[in-house]
Amino acid sequence: MLRSSILGLAIVLAGASPASAFGALAIGGNTADAATKGIAVGISKNYGTKEEAEAEAVRRCLAYTDAPAETVALCKLVEDYSHEWVVIALDPAPSTPGFGWSIDADKMTAERNAMDQCKASSPDERKAFCEVASEMSDTNP
Repeated sequence: MLRSSILGLAIVLAGASPASAFGALAIGGNTADAATKGIAVGISKNYGTKEEAEAEAVRRCLAYTDAPAETVALCKLVEDYSHEWVVIALDPAPSTPGFGWSIDADKMTAERNAMDQCKASSPDERKAFCEVASEMSDTNP
């Protein structure tokens, strides 16, 4: 299930005008249930206001098609950001629990934190398979 989500992430990550600097992350589902119920993700970037970015992230999460409807229905705002990096990491194999995300001031820290979360949620034999599935900044910090 998570493998098909990588392509889905690319679709939900598109933003608005690069002249703005607000973004948000919404997630549906419980990361502890990612292997069986999937995860829905919606990310917005480059919006004129924090409120617009938050609404768009939740809208994108609710429109996510690579997770079951009951997971998508749980979409909620997780965090907003401005001039920062957002990174999603996951184990791309179907029915595996590895998933992590991070929002940080620099790309390297965001990648490390997302990867650490992915590995922490993975069984020992799957930790090495965690990979960055998506990364972006909101108007390059």
